[in-house]
Amino acid sequence: MSIDDAEAAARRAEREATGRNPGSARDGAEMGAATSGRTKSEDQRVMEQVVERSNMQKAYSQVMKNRGAPGVDGVRCEDLKAWLQSLWQRVKAALLDGTYLPGAVTATSMCRASERDNASWTG
Repeated sequence: MSIDDAEAAARRAEREATGRNPGSARDGAEMGAATSGRTKSEDQRVMEQVVERSNMQKAYSQVMKNRGAPGVDGVRCEDLKAWLQSLWQRVKAALLDGTYLPGAVTATSMCRASERDNASWTG
């Protein structure tokens, strides 16, 4: 059982024991505009600000400065400019009309420093 699963189980047990459902316990569920108090048009304005050219240029500059590792899509920093030039308009349109579906996120196994230091790695 992962830490997140254990925390979610503990929150569920607490709610059952107290008969309360605290607002901060979401158990990983995504909350939409209907439950956040925002209207659809407010969400649209936020997304328009996100994809605004100056904001995207800042984000691109930061990614290039940090030399980030490729994401699940495998796009490397060196290839990002060409990728954006060929696909950005479609991605932006999908983000703005709400049809963008991100690719699958792959699971990553991480261990504590103490576990890493004591592990015997084979390659």
